[in-house]
Amino acid sequence: ERALSIRQSRLGPNHPDVARTLADLSATLVQLGATERAQAFATRAVRIAEGLDTPNAPDLAVIFALYADLQAGRGNAAGARDYYQRALRILENAFGRQHPAFAEAEIGLAGALIDLNERQTALQTANDAEATAREHLRLMLRSLPERQALTYAMTRPQGLDLILSLVDATPGAAALAVDGVIKGR
Repeated sequence: ERALSIRQSRLGPNHPDVARTLADLSATLVQLGATERAQAFATRAVRIAEGLDTPNAPDLAVIFALYADLQAGRGNAAGARDYYQRALRILENAFGRQHPAFAEAEIGLAGALIDLNERQTALQTANDAEATAREHLRLMLRSLPERQALTYAMTRPQGLDLILSLVDATPGAAALAVDGVIKGR
């Protein structure tokens, strides 16, 4: 909060660094369980981000994905879907579809699609995210020391969990789940 105050006084209330600080503060508040305050800071960060001249900056994707997470947590699946899609467009332009940040946003989108009862689209989105995250893990395993590689493997984006949650209600989910488990080993 002190950093936010300093940045606002030195840079002005609508500067991109202020938006990033608001998003960081919001993410911290989410971890502390203060979701109402986090929502207020994230909403302000989104307003600043939407008013900037850089609509494809990767930092904006982070802000939009955070806001989407908060919307999903509040039960606003349609709002979450819209902001995940905005984040995905930016991430795709900035990094391509094979980046782990893209996979993470796809997993969030898949969760929102499940809540909107768009199960088949959610299944395909989660499967795409799992494939991207798995391929990135494979790349990282080649270059990281063993301890760091194992830590990354535990924290990488996981689309398989969503695929497994769709097994009972979605045709084709069981085959994708088995395939994901096999390829993930």
